[in-house]
Amino acid sequence: MINITCAIAFLISNRLYANPLERLGDGEWDAEVSEESEDLLEDIDSAEDEEGTGFLHEVIPKATPIIISKERLLEAAKFLFGRQQINGAAIDQYIDFYTGQPLNRRMEPPLSVATSFKTNQFRDSYWAKLIESARHLSILIVAFAHTRDLSACADLMLHHQHSILIDLPLVKDLRVWDGASILYIDEFTWFRAISLLMVNDVGKNEDPVALLSDRGWSIYLSTLSLDGPGYTDAGFIVIKKGTPFRNGVYKHRIMDGLDKGRLDISEWQIEKGTGDPISLQCANQVALGHPFCGEGRDVFVVTLRMSFQDANIECTRRTGYRELFSALWRVQRTEGCEHPLRMDEEVILAPDFASVSGFGDLDAPRVSERVLICLTANNETARWRALLAIAHARSKNKLRGYDYVMLRGHDCCLRCAISQTALTLGKWFIVL
Repeated sequence: MINITCAIAFLISNRLYANPLERLGDGEWDAEVSEESEDLLEDIDSAEDEEGTGFLHEVIPKATPIIISKERLLEAAKFLFGRQQINGAAIDQYIDFYTGQPLNRRMEPPLSVATSFKTNQFRDSYWAKLIESARHLSILIVAFAHTRDLSACADLMLHHQHSILIDLPLVKDLRVWDGASILYIDEFTWFRAISLLMVNDVGKNEDPVALLSDRGWSIYLSTLSLDGPGYTDAGFIVIKKGTPFRNGVYKHRIMDGLDKGRLDISEWQIEKGTGDPISLQCANQVALGHPFCGEGRDVFVVTLRMSFQDANIECTRRTGYRELFSALWRVQRTEGCEHPLRMDEEVILAPDFASVSGFGDLDAPRVSERVLICLTANNETARWRALLAIAHARSKNKLRGYDYVMLRGHDCCLRCAISQTALTLGKWFIVL
């Protein structure tokens, strides 16, 4: 059953998409918006860059696909079950056999398994239990595939009852999944799954938890490293030995502070438009201040501070690791290019493109341009600040149709970042 479980993990991972909206309740999505997203997910022919860069770009729908490599899935499976138990050829056969099938008792057992059942009645009851176990374990494979540095958690102890995952939204969705439709998940899916098996807890829904610790191990969101957004993978988690410690005090949780500061103190400003040159520059130098850290009963409450000057007024945005984690969700990354990265390279803005400065947490600009380019190059904190503003405005339904975000990777030049976005549909922010 291990190789069948691995095959199920591959099938699930191929249909995972970032949620296009918030859940109404466990396992329930807004039907009207979901239907719209389904329409947007129809196959669209890819178009080649007219400038001959050799890249093929597809129009990206509102529901963003979760891309995870086969190699990472196999490594996660070997981590959980042992390398000797994994048979790549058998997994491929099971993938072909079960593609398009629902993951319930209607799944036909392969011949190698069916022959071990004494009677049809025994097969039906026992096979249903095996499939339920395979569903839970397959989610763990995908979850650990989203974990940085698996070698660091080789000695990790997990709860032996995988049924503890039964109330996870993805587990509920899989019970009625037809094997082909899209599976929507949010950014905390893998954090919740592994947290349950590590500490039998995910925190209260209203608590902005970024780290949980138990028995000398900690699981935390990848944003705790405070790397730039270009170096942080959306949805990824970290598991390591250790417990949060400060000034001689140990705690078992880290959570975001609730105060975000004044969100109305800054707004987007149009800098340049059609026919104007832009380069890889930063219009607002944003500094990451020393974090504030408070203490609760068994928690450190951490507030990060991002500050910049706007018209001689210091604008400070307060945030936390969990909000940064959410800000990176549904963000597309540019593909790498082979061009040299020149800071002084200038690109003339085409019609429907404009560059912007500032950060509008409460609203998107009232402009007609299809693509807005955030001048945040060479300042990782400014890049985070722009993503925070966009995510917060989206949460309030104030983006005015700018539903898509393209984050320029450090291996992509300015011209290619703009070209890749030009080949898409919809209204975009580009974060340089």
